[in-house]
Amino acid sequence: MLSKNWYYSLSKFLFISLLLYFKMPIVNAQENQWEIPVYFVSDRISMQHRFDKQSFEQTITGQHIRFGCLWVDIKDADNIAKNPELVQKLKWKKIINHTDKSDTIESQFHKTPEAYMAYSSSKNKQALLNSNIDFINDFISNFQEYVSLCPNQKFILFVHGCCLSLNETFETAGQLAMSTKLPVMIFDWATPGRLQVPILPEINAYRKSERALEISYHNFHDFISFLTPNIQNLQCVMIGHSMGNRLIYNELLRRENNKQLHFDQIHWIAADKSLPAFLLEQNIICDFARKVYVYTDKSDPWLKFSQILSSDVPRLGCSSEFLDFSQNFNDLYLDYPDNRYFLDVDSLKLKHNLPFALINDLIHHDIDQTKRFEFIITSPKLGSHVLTVKTVNH
Repeated sequence: MLSKNWYYSLSKFLFISLLLYFKMPIVNAQENQWEIPVYFVSDRISMQHRFDKQSFEQTITGQHIRFGCLWVDIKDADNIAKNPELVQKLKWKKIINHTDKSDTIESQFHKTPEAYMAYSSSKNKQALLNSNIDFINDFISNFQEYVSLCPNQKFILFVHGCCLSLNETFETAGQLAMSTKLPVMIFDWATPGRLQVPILPEINAYRKSERALEISYHNFHDFISFLTPNIQNLQCVMIGHSMGNRLIYNELLRRENNKQLHFDQIHWIAADKSLPAFLLEQNIICDFARKVYVYTDKSDPWLKFSQILSSDVPRLGCSSEFLDFSQNFNDLYLDYPDNRYFLDVDSLKLKHNLPFALINDLIHHDIDQTKRFEFIITSPKLGSHVLTVKTVNH
């Protein structure tokens, strides 16, 4: 019969073994993690008045916005620690252990100030009407200072797609910052996450997101109007994903001139927007940027679903499915802009996700200088502005 001491020793051994087993991977993972600052303006409103609690799993949209800077935990895939000068400029914080981590994204979000997005137009001057104008000025000034410390004084303005939670949107923005090594500001519009609509979430979250856009269009316009004069000396790369591209598209058509608002690049990624409408209006749209990239993927499952919900109107993000016309694609639209490129990314198997590595290459190198990707003319009749993207095997 075994003694009690033996049982005690065995139990102690097993306990220590389990402790080490579960602890070591966490420590190793955290050695390659960073907290990345993501600046934001968001029109998500908590439903606390209905549920007596602050929860952004249940949100509505309105003209009250939150703004500030959140710290997002992102795993380092590029070993950026080898470049301490860049880390210092980007103000990233390395996570050594759990106590180094900031509060959750939602907890940080609740602590940020609010404002009311509404403008007066007296004497043709726009003034933000709210009680937190000083906080907003500080917010913009802090962001300007942050970008000015970074290489080329360049930053990304990101507008996410539909049906995403608060965590998902900010984690995507953090991943963009990690991949490109650039500051990121996000306009976080009040799309409902799929968990928010448990019954037929794909359809209902999509339809609710389209309704939210009706207010977010105005909020995004006010946000851009406030931001534009403060970034004249900075290079801005606009990146839209999925339904979020509608906000960008609507804003550019609303302005119809680029005298004050101009981007270094615009990236239309998995754009849930009418292809025929874009082709008719592309000269107006593309006038707002030095380079315009339309990412197109005929195997994108979400855009195929969206096309069904949109009365089978072809989606811009699925346009590679419609490029093989018997006629020359460009002949249908003879005056297409020479700074616009259709990029067929079907071979990357994205499944509606963002191609972070490709985005990084195009931002920093443009098409003719990329190293990880090859751009092949899809067909001679479509010309050099319709390209198929392939990964280069090293």
